[in-house]
Amino acid sequence: MAYLSQPPPFLQSAGVSTVPWEQWISVFETYLLASGGEEYSAERKRAMLLHCIGVEGQRIFQTLPKLPDSVKLDTYQGAVKVLEDYFIPSVIVVAERYRFRQRAQKTGETIDCYVASLRELSKTCDFGPMTDEMIRDQIIEKTATPRVRERLLMEKDLKLDGAIETAKCIENAMKEAKAIGNSLTKVTLEQDVYRLTSRGNKPNVTKTGTKTKRVCYRCGSTQHIASDPNCKARDKKCRNCKKIGHFAVMCRSKPIAQTKNDVREVTTQNSTGPPAYHIPSNPGDGNYEVLANDSNGRKGSKSKRIRCVVMINGVPIQLDVDTGSGVSILSEEVFSKSFLSEALVKVPEGIKLSSYTKHKIEVIGCFEATVSYLDRVANTIFFVVKSGSNLLGRDLIQKLGINILGSQLSCFALSEDSSSNNPVIQGNFVLPNYIKSFQNMFADTTILPTIKGMIHKVHVDKSVKPKHQKLRRLPFGVRKLVSQELSRLESMGVIEKIDSSEWVSPIVVSYKKSGNVRICVDLRQVNKAVIPDSFPLPKIDELLGELRNAKLFSQLDLAAAYHQLLLHPDSRPLTAFITHDGLFQYKRVCFGLSSAPSVFQKMMQSMLAGLSGVQCYLDDVIVYGKDEEEHNENLREVLTRLDSYGVKLNDKCKFNQSSIKFLGHIISSEGIRVDDKYNALANASVPKDPKSLRSFLGLAGYFSKYIPNFAQLVEPLRAILRKG
Repeated sequence: MAYLSQPPPFLQSAGVSTVPWEQWISVFETYLLASGGEEYSAERKRAMLLHCIGVEGQRIFQTLPKLPDSVKLDTYQGAVKVLEDYFIPSVIVVAERYRFRQRAQKTGETIDCYVASLRELSKTCDFGPMTDEMIRDQIIEKTATPRVRERLLMEKDLKLDGAIETAKCIENAMKEAKAIGNSLTKVTLEQDVYRLTSRGNKPNVTKTGTKTKRVCYRCGSTQHIASDPNCKARDKKCRNCKKIGHFAVMCRSKPIAQTKNDVREVTTQNSTGPPAYHIPSNPGDGNYEVLANDSNGRKGSKSKRIRCVVMINGVPIQLDVDTGSGVSILSEEVFSKSFLSEALVKVPEGIKLSSYTKHKIEVIGCFEATVSYLDRVANTIFFVVKSGSNLLGRDLIQKLGINILGSQLSCFALSEDSSSNNPVIQGNFVLPNYIKSFQNMFADTTILPTIKGMIHKVHVDKSVKPKHQKLRRLPFGVRKLVSQELSRLESMGVIEKIDSSEWVSPIVVSYKKSGNVRICVDLRQVNKAVIPDSFPLPKIDELLGELRNAKLFSQLDLAAAYHQLLLHPDSRPLTAFITHDGLFQYKRVCFGLSSAPSVFQKMMQSMLAGLSGVQCYLDDVIVYGKDEEEHNENLREVLTRLDSYGVKLNDKCKFNQSSIKFLGHIISSEGIRVDDKYNALANASVPKDPKSLRSFLGLAGYFSKYIPNFAQLVEPLRAILRKG
């Protein structure tokens, strides 16, 4: 019999196996059967199992508790049973079903792949005989193709197999239709844009297809040469060199520095690739003029692009920001790589793109997309061109609230209540002039510093025994994002990798608006042993009372607030958490630790002690004054104090505001009122059980001070709870 190689070790070294236990034991038993292991004694099978499981697996096996007398640990089945109990995490059916219901078909994912994923998720959902029906319903609800949903809802007595077959037919039909449509609508973009190729006085030439055309070096037209007396540029002054006889776009002089107020032209940065399209709009007529701009053909040009990264249909794309562009553009190359699943449509009638020389430029097509930048979201139409730069035009600039900061050539987003005098800036941070000296507090660093002289040591109840919890496995698509976030936190000095710990907690992963992940540690078991700090959090009414007579406000927000507070080395093992990349622990205070809020509030109040015109609730700091002079002085004092402790702030800060949102309220010179989020109460669903009724009463109680006779109104509901 040929030699059979044994399966790779399940756990050779400390950490987490890359293969689930169920899959590995299945491979091992196949190997055992293929190698004639069915004839082996139970002891020999057990020995082969321990040999194949790896060194770390053997170590864990030796530490496992004894089994009941009915199951012998020294037999093969007993060994498999005890290892299975250890390596297979306990399943919370409600949580698994939630994960199943949240699984939507991804853009570009085939129906076969989607169904396979649903089948895998359903294994831990305990659906029983209802499994096929649940998968069928999930396909209908979470399909990425509305046509599939519409068709399936028309079917009577729909079975899972029929739903899959119908979805596949529609999927294939859409692919074929798209291929046919692309062949009809895709056109070759004529080279009506030019590139300067000569420094001499000879007429420029450009090639269109196989034909060679002469280009007027005055205006760029291919319809005449520079000696033509009818050339429009003969008596025009160049905006670049100020000389008579040519347009600025054809100027051969070194580009002059851009004026402070001129932010309409964005040139390429030493570009040798395709030209960038610049699209100034003519409002109202649907015509857009497209310029080819390649740094005026000069080598060594130092003009800069203004760039920002936005999420387009969930894909991060870097765009050149152009305040003169009427529309937004993507190149065919980027579209093909990232948005091939999107169907291109013909450009709407009335929309025309033309070169500076008035020659028509045809586009491949356009598509609608959802774009997000920071916390802003907008829908727009992207025009796809054969080549060129990717542009963020004025359509998106306005919708996303983006502005260009003059000579700094930086891009940021303005809030609705922002102005040039009172900037509220997100992104690349800009401060009012009177606090410019504190710019270092907003520096974006790869290593997050700790607050000077502050450290938190957690007090622990020694009678509570440490608990070592198992890994909660993550979908493969999420693991890469989690690994990136772990690497980022480790490089910032927030977490560190360890080999072992008495306390081990699992992680919970959620998505941010940016598309990145947020890692939280489930410290519920740890918190049972934590003795909370007795320092009280301030009452909201007391904080609001201090702000009633204020007229001007600034709001400071600490960057990764808890992570700036150092955690005592003796307390770090409490925060140990297990991931697919191994075991980590926090070096800073982490979210979820029950002692953190009180300790952080105590630290903030001690740092701000003795200062006037300032209130804080955890990492949310409000500076206020009765007039601008008092407010500005208070703000300088607060920033000076925080800076002396090395505190870092983030780009959510707001300065010199007439009104702000604080702790669910809107505070202004006119008084205090509840935030518009009260709609959550007005639109709350009718409670159907004691649990939902308690939740409703808790939400309503938050607004009780604004509701006359609140206690009398809710008494009938409270009586229901008392009756049980």
